Amino acid sequence: MVIQTPHFEAIVRGTIFVISVDSEGSSLSVAEGKVEARRRGKSIMVRSGESVRITDTPDTAEDTIVTPQPAEQSAIDALKGLFPEHQAAPVSPAPKTPKMTASPAPNRPVLSPRAQLTSARKAWLDGRLVGAETQITNLLKRADLEPNLQDDARLLPASIYRAQGNLKEALVDLEVVAALKRSQSRVAAFELGRLALEQGRVGTAERALRQVLEVSENDVLGEEARFALCQLLTEQGSSDETMGCWEALQDASDPSLREKARRALEKP
Repeated sequence: MVIQTPHFEAIVRGTIFVISVDSEGSSLSVAEGKVEARRRGKSIMVRSGESVRITDTPDTAEDTIVTPQPAEQSAIDALKGLFPEHQAAPVSPAPKTPKMTASPAPNRPVLSPRAQLTSARKAWLDGRLVGAETQITNLLKRADLEPNLQDDARLLPASIYRAQGNLKEALVDLEVVAALKRSQSRVAAFELGRLALEQGRVGTAERALRQVLEVSENDVLGEEARFALCQLLTEQGSSDETMGCWEALQDASDPSLREKARRALEKP
């Protein structure tokens, strides 16, 4: 809304205001909101609690416009009293937003060390090598891991490394377990001997296979280690020890090993 006076035009920006005009000038008082006063292309904003008076005296005849001044509080209160419907309603405090409490995540059942080892082995057999490696790493960190299960768990990373093609890490892991002289050290030594033979590390292979035979020569693991050692010695050309190695295999419980030993002894 625009209100034109002889001295300025008022552009209404608020709700409660009053304009008075007399022979000397025009006055604007704003009780609530704001009103823009324009004079000869220039304007000022008169806000709540301010008033302005513009006259045609020589001081204001030029293209200037005066600065609003604070209005008398009694005048503002009286002006507001004329419009009780515009009085601001009491502001009720905003309702408190209830705090959102996150529900605890359901607890997953904690696997026993043996069950975790079984799960890791299954992941390895299924080809889920990364998952198997993560499970076995977490298992080896457990404080409740019994020594016998710890020995079993130490062997699995080597199998995972072999499946990944990381033979260097597999050899290192097997060497560590074999050196522990624990329940699975003999199995680790046997696997180390076979893997070292595949990689051409003859010295490592021979030491590992002899470690297996130091414990027993008559069980299945001992017979397999004896066969691998006989092959190694044959390739090295150590005739005296090689003949004794093959002769010892003639009493093996595995018929296929006895047959291989017989053929080796028949060769000139």
